[in-house]
Amino acid sequence: MKFWIRGWKGKIVSLEDFPATYNVFETNIPLIVHVSDPNADPNEIAHLRKYGFGTVVIIPLIVKGQAIGILEFENGPEERHYSAEEINLATTLANQVAIALENAKLFEELEESYLQTVLSLARAMDTRDTYTADHSQRLAVWAEALAYRMNCTPEQVRAIHWAALLHDIGKIGVPDEILRKPGPLTDLEWAIMKKHPEDGVEIIAPVKRLKDVAPIIRAHQEKFNGQGYPNGLRGEQIPLGARILAVVDSYSAMTDDRVYRKAKSHQGAIDELKMLAGEQYDPVVVEKFIEIIEESPSPRAL
Repeated sequence: MKFWIRGWKGKIVSLEDFPATYNVFETNIPLIVHVSDPNADPNEIAHLRKYGFGTVVIIPLIVKGQAIGILEFENGPEERHYSAEEINLATTLANQVAIALENAKLFEELEESYLQTVLSLARAMDTRDTYTADHSQRLAVWAEALAYRMNCTPEQVRAIHWAALLHDIGKIGVPDEILRKPGPLTDLEWAIMKKHPEDGVEIIAPVKRLKDVAPIIRAHQEKFNGQGYPNGLRGEQIPLGARILAVVDSYSAMTDDRVYRKAKSHQGAIDELKMLAGEQYDPVVVEKFIEIIEESPSPRAL
């Protein structure tokens, strides 16, 4: 098996090029190498001389009996003979670093597992709320293309992409009889439905990498004239990502069959977006969306 290690400047090298370091990684036993040591590996000595170090202390980062990394202490050009107390202190520090790295890895794995669960819920919502299982994926493609057209930064594009995938995750708590109701909703039913943006934000809150996604999900039902929910934001008070999502989500909804109506044609949906631009939708976003969707050979897929 071949092992690689990343230095503090980011350079990646093979441990096989540094047998002393590899030996520490394999045996879990700390090692001290002096530049004058005649028995030391030539590659280690060459490394010390190249960077002007007299001594290197190599300590394994151990978790559950297995080395997960290496911590090296290198001093100036003069050799230094470390005391047993200093080596013990360095080993204690290495153990703390190893535990911190393992905890970070476990947290990342837990967060990834939770994120995959949330994505599964979002896909399940597509089948509950629409007749097309690819609703959110299609929105993500459109929203990302529109975000690039509007000169969003890569970070903004990423947040908008994730918001498109997860925008309706809060509807997991809305009963089917409300989601699929063929007629108008009652006031009580609307009150339940209007909670889904905030509920969605709560669901994704444990995933730190989705921090920038939350404001988009919270505001994706806001309207440009301030008549939306949950906070009645208007104009540019609404995050750009939410204004983008409102347009692509509405186009998708209009061109999909629903329980209570047949789908509009592509042109019918475009006409409605134009009619409601400046009222329900950001007119600039509508204009840019029409540009990119008219450029596409198939309006259903960019």
